[in-house]
Amino acid sequence: MKQNPDNSNRPRPAPGPPLTRRQFLVLATALAATGAGLASAQASAQASAQASAQASAQASAQASAQATAALESGVPVWLLDAVADPGAGASLGDAYLRDHPGERDPGRLLTLIIAALGPVGAAGGSGLDFLALDWAVRGEYVSGDTVLVDAWILSRTEARLYGLISLVQAREGPEFAGAASA
Repeated sequence: MKQNPDNSNRPRPAPGPPLTRRQFLVLATALAATGAGLASAQASAQASAQASAQASAQASAQASAQATAALESGVPVWLLDAVADPGAGASLGDAYLRDHPGERDPGRLLTLIIAALGPVGAAGGSGLDFLALDWAVRGEYVSGDTVLVDAWILSRTEARLYGLISLVQAREGPEFAGAASA
């Protein structure tokens, strides 16, 4: 019997039963889906820590402009805040919208995103909204409801969110007239 690293006399607990192949595949898929989000969050945190005061002021001004554009278009600001790197998201969104021109309407994208969140989502930026978005994205990865965008495999809702961010950043005039407000 092995001892704990702190050299106490208490024995280590016995390991649990081995995973079945099915359990392993489900776990690996779930971890891969969360790993993408964690890697994005970690990269964003590192970039944020290395930014200068001037870059922070510029980012703040850009975020304010984006929030204004979002409010004018009827897009809930919390939805835009769900993306750690809006610039990268908008770039992927542009590519998604090129491949799916029928979805190049903020109102349509917003409706599809909110529908994917289910009855829990769209409560106005509460923690439940972010949780519902996370569940929707993870569920789509697990079910295989994904799209290939610039060599990235994205859940459909994730790609639509990036498309929405792209449209908000571009402020493509009359297309925003039909956007729903939350």
